[in-house]
Amino acid sequence: MAPVYPYLLAGVFRVFGDFTKSSALAILCLNSIFSAFTCFPVFHIARRVLGGWTAIWGAWAWAVYPFAIYFASVRVWDTCLTTLLLSLALWLTLVLEDGATLMRWAAYGGLWAVTALTSPVTLSVLPAFAAYLFFRAGRQGAVAHLKRATVSGLVFLVLVTPWFVRNFRTFHHFVPFRDNLGLELRMGNNGDTSDVYIDWAHPAHNPAELHELVTLGEIAYFQKKKAQALDFIRKYPGFFLWVTARRFVFLWTGFWSLRRDFLANEPFEIPNVLFSTPMAILMLIGMRQAWRAAGAATLPLLFCIGLVPGIYYLTHVDLHYRHPVDPEIVIFVVYALLNICVRRKETSLVPQPA
Repeated sequence: MAPVYPYLLAGVFRVFGDFTKSSALAILCLNSIFSAFTCFPVFHIARRVLGGWTAIWGAWAWAVYPFAIYFASVRVWDTCLTTLLLSLALWLTLVLEDGATLMRWAAYGGLWAVTALTSPVTLSVLPAFAAYLFFRAGRQGAVAHLKRATVSGLVFLVLVTPWFVRNFRTFHHFVPFRDNLGLELRMGNNGDTSDVYIDWAHPAHNPAELHELVTLGEIAYFQKKKAQALDFIRKYPGFFLWVTARRFVFLWTGFWSLRRDFLANEPFEIPNVLFSTPMAILMLIGMRQAWRAAGAATLPLLFCIGLVPGIYYLTHVDLHYRHPVDPEIVIFVVYALLNICVRRKETSLVPQPA
């Protein structure tokens, strides 16, 4: 695990007790606060890119968005904090393209450090943001832009380096953020597609896997799981492509299987499909309309949606893995719905032939 959320949990346990009901209530309240505060970057992102009405309705849509409410009130995980931090990073990216002081660029590096130390998967979009800022803000002068970007990068490195040092001292290996990619790859690529999350492949659910983890040690265990996963992919490349496509479909539609045993364990499968599939369609419509209206200004939002979920297509999926980019999805959906309403209103005002 990256350290921010576990340290946050440790602080809650210190105050309210280890694994107590009070601690559970406290951390779920914090999750709900993180989710509620995400309304602010949603509003400002939408206002900068797509205008005031999209901002207002986008913020209200986020306030009642079912996944924002569910993940905040049910799951003790970094999901809601990651969503807030990534949204803030996107908002600040849009602000910096107009030019900013060194202090704001330093804050940008600090924000990205906290975001990466909460969920390293968010770093998948950072190079795209950096390129976007270079071509947009770099118009003010390459040398000045390079100076500001260097300050931001140094702040980022200063803040993440202590965690790197801790990991090296603990494991005697270079572990930049976390080391579990091999296990995650193995969980989704082992031939078992009975569920989106294969319990038996994880040491949290399988005593045999836990024994192997304890016996080999963390680094060796994850390296072994990575080797097993890559060996399976090499032997069955067609299966890997097929299950990767299934994971992609699941992440955007909620559909995995209609088998009775699967539906018995996942009673919300059908409601998820009925909600997520129209959302995906409206998102695509909104993307197209937004690109026509705002052009390159929409790129940071598109980068988030396109890049952040990418690793999960290759490993394994859950709808809460997509949640960090749900704010951008909601913005595009709201924009599409507003345009549909405007067209209908304009159509109703057109005089009808006698």
